[in-house]
Amino acid sequence: MDILTTKQAGSCLSLGSYTESVYTELKEFFSDYDTSLNLESIDYERLYSACDIGRRPATQANDALFDLLYDRANPNSIHSLAQAAYNVAMSLSPEIGYDATSYVKLALSNLQKTKNPSTRLLKHRSACDNLLSFWGSIEDCTAPTNVKALIFLGKYVKRIELYARFKKGDRTFSSPFLKFNFYLQNISPEGSAALQPVLSQLAERIKELGYSEQASFVHVLALSCAPAQLRPATDEHFILEGQA
Repeated sequence: MDILTTKQAGSCLSLGSYTESVYTELKEFFSDYDTSLNLESIDYERLYSACDIGRRPATQANDALFDLLYDRANPNSIHSLAQAAYNVAMSLSPEIGYDATSYVKLALSNLQKTKNPSTRLLKHRSACDNLLSFWGSIEDCTAPTNVKALIFLGKYVKRIELYARFKKGDRTFSSPFLKFNFYLQNISPEGSAALQPVLSQLAERIKELGYSEQASFVHVLALSCAPAQLRPATDEHFILEGQA
């Protein structure tokens, strides 16, 4: 896969996006849970909104937890996102290797609903570790550089969006933007073609969420991925904190 089709490039971006969604949304869930160790005290309103569950939280904690974590009928539940990640990983396994794919499968297995809440929450924490191992295996595997880069670009596009959804402070965005810029240098024209509309959508979303400065920077990145004949004669330039 040294030469990617736009569809293949899109699959790489999707794999990064789905795995990041599962990881960050689980981390935010456990950030709430760990403050009280009580499922009733979790701010489900915040989680439902940021995770785009699409309805108001259920009044009972177990029902709210089902909607957020386990509802297979909702494509935005964490289990559904993990299943989508595994499906894409399987399609890319000839390129990324079956060892990398197995970490996504482990994460999915650790997100199964069981009868004992305390036991299953421990396993859910393990899913985050599985995804960290997955990203490490992508770094170390023999896949072409542009495949690796697109997976990580998909990851950081989603992280930027989720940081906006979870109302993170402006300084929080510096790290994902810096990492995004690093991987952006390693993609093919086909990768740029797949990435450009994704960035345009990201710019619109985070601007709507109140992050105008970050949206302006993403807009410039989107223009840099457009075919040369479609770019404006003069691009604006933005300097991220830490890049001056």
